[in-house]
Amino acid sequence: MKRYDIICSILYLIFSAILIWQSSGIPIGHLSKPGPGFLPLGVGIILALLSVFLWIEASLSKSPPVKVQFLSGEGRWPGVL
Repeated sequence: MKRYDIICSILYLIFSAILIWQSSGIPIGHLSKPGPGFLPLGVGIILALLSVFLWIEASLSKSPPVKVQFLSGEGRWPGVL
């Protein structure tokens, strides 16, 4: 899972950078009277911070790789699929 976490964190970071870049052209306003660009900018910053935290956590973890099998049938309810 470490490799997947690193890949996902990089993709989230790219998406958040695009979101921050695109929302920078919209007026932000003030904290007491937020403009239309306040929410996308805030979401982009929060997403960037969370993706950096995920990247750091995945890079520093020493857990063994986990084999993920989505269609293995283990753990499914009886009669599902």
